[in-house]
Amino acid sequence: MASTTAAYSIPRAWISSGVVKQFLIVDDNPADARLLCEALAEFGVEDRVFLASNASEALATLEAGRFWPYLVLVGININNDSGFSVLERLRKTERFHDVPIIAVVDSQDPAVIHRAYENQANACISKPTTYSEWVLLAESIVNFWSRVLSPRSPKL
Repeated sequence: MASTTAAYSIPRAWISSGVVKQFLIVDDNPADARLLCEALAEFGVEDRVFLASNASEALATLEAGRFWPYLVLVGININNDSGFSVLERLRKTERFHDVPIIAVVDSQDPAVIHRAYENQANACISKPTTYSEWVLLAESIVNFWSRVLSPRSPKL
């Protein structure tokens, strides 16, 4: 896909802090996960992205200690509970309780959004429908979450 953004460099805070800021994307829809990965690649963070297709895979990856996520993006699909399961399980696991989680919802239904916040998502955003919207989402994620939040140390 053609790039829709200008050249972008990794935020200086990512380099100077000495902390490798990594993302975990949990989505049972491989097409959506791929689009988000491609969009994030436009901002130079593709090597900092880990994928999981469900709650069990996400927790297994985290518990294995392969990396510590700076941010988790969870796809919420109204047709199944996988995304909600990720939220519930991460928040119930002491080591991961404080990791920021964005719920990427495919519905404007207030009940779905309420349930995501009820399960302690830090933010809910609408799932993009075009590649250019995925790129705008990726840019917002890199700009906001990489510069505003202070990195948390893992509770090992």
